[in-house]
Amino acid sequence: MDKSKEKVKDYVYSQLLNPDNIMSERVIAEKFKVKRSCVREILLGLEGGGILERMPQRGYRCVDYRTSCDMESICAVRFTLEREALRAAMDSITTNDIVRAGLILEEMDRHLELKDFTKFTEDDMNFHMALIQASCNNLLIQMFSFMTSTVFRMRRHYDMESCLITQNEHRQLFQHVKKRDLEGAIAILETHVNTCLNKQEPIKLENEK
Repeated sequence: MDKSKEKVKDYVYSQLLNPDNIMSERVIAEKFKVKRSCVREILLGLEGGGILERMPQRGYRCVDYRTSCDMESICAVRFTLEREALRAAMDSITTNDIVRAGLILEEMDRHLELKDFTKFTEDDMNFHMALIQASCNNLLIQMFSFMTSTVFRMRRHYDMESCLITQNEHRQLFQHVKKRDLEGAIAILETHVNTCLNKQEPIKLENEK
């Protein structure tokens, strides 16, 4: 049943770029051979998480965050969240946190060898979430988790060249975190977020000293 739930969630996430598509409990239940009550529970949970909105007598549709924010504002918020998490993590990060982040990087290398960009993308966010969780700041964790479930899923697709650049920046960030080098970690983070934005001219992220 857990696998079926994940398939339903993945289906919903796949519709984030199609906010006009109305999803019904009945159709989803038939598509994935899951009880309608189970589908309702999943959809209500996603609605509560800000991913879906209910359309009375029609079904559900994904919340369209593109109408209220652009990529520059999304990246600026992301940078702020991760920067504050890094600051907190420098005092609380454990050996287990570092090992976990390192293992995720190894998985990303493996996915690159296989040219599995979908898995690489998933582990990209898992790597950043691991660093966020190392901060032990529940507010930052919840805010980043929300963005991971919504706006981060609407970013551009990776290709090999962008993956290699991304992974190199991940390794640099990881090394600074291992050394508890906050200034170096934040500098790499700023470069990394601008890379994700894919702009020729960097955005001003207001990296406070």
